[in-house]
Amino acid sequence: MRPVLKSGWRWSSAVLLALHGLGLAVAGLFTEAPSTLAIHWMVGATLAFFGPVVAFLITGLALRRDPLWRGWGIALLAASLGTLVLIAIMFWAFTPGTTPVRLGGLMERVVMIEIEIWYVALGWRIFVLTGLHQAAL
Repeated sequence: MRPVLKSGWRWSSAVLLALHGLGLAVAGLFTEAPSTLAIHWMVGATLAFFGPVVAFLITGLALRRDPLWRGWGIALLAASLGTLVLIAIMFWAFTPGTTPVRLGGLMERVVMIEIEIWYVALGWRIFVLTGLHQAAL
């Protein structure tokens, strides 16, 4: 990514993308038990869900400037908005009484899968561009 992103953009993108994993770890360590519920939601869930929204936005803005990555940058900007919409739907589904069927857990998984797909797609793109896939064969 050195030819595409300057040092500041690389570091900010890397830190923002890592916040998702940190949020998942915090949410896993501090469960929804009454004594740790606040940490679970205020730190873990916030980093896990809203971290990627900001990470996709910042990384998309940075990648949009490079002709080779312009399409990926635009797609990441769309993913940022899409993730935010999915999070809003998820919180709506978790609100008691909004739906006759409990869909909060399902929506949580949809959001997580959408986020993880982007990590896999970007990783695969970098893997292919660096030619490492040829060395693995």
